[in-house]
Amino acid sequence: MRTFTDIVCIELTGHQGYGAEVECEVEFTRSPVVPARTSGPPEDCYPAEGGETEIVSVRPFETRLIVFGFEAELKRKYLECPKWLADLLIECIDPNELECGEDNE
Repeated sequence: MRTFTDIVCIELTGHQGYGAEVECEVEFTRSPVVPARTSGPPEDCYPAEGGETEIVSVRPFETRLIVFGFEAELKRKYLECPKWLADLLIECIDPNELECGEDNE
């Protein structure tokens, strides 16, 4: 299993058309994919396996713009996240949509 992180944006819908977005850093594990073997004797063939994703943690954050004279930098400020909120946010995330490319290692 390898551990990755990805950033997701969860949209919240409220009453009378009001809503908000919560950005979260998601830490997850994904097992390696073993490709299928589809040719050869039947006893040597098998389907593809692996690639299962498990979300380990979620950390909501807000992005702040910090200005230093003529330079600016975006910084993340992580928000408090009680277990009940983390569980709710995790339910809103599709594990199959999480990216684990080279940039996210």
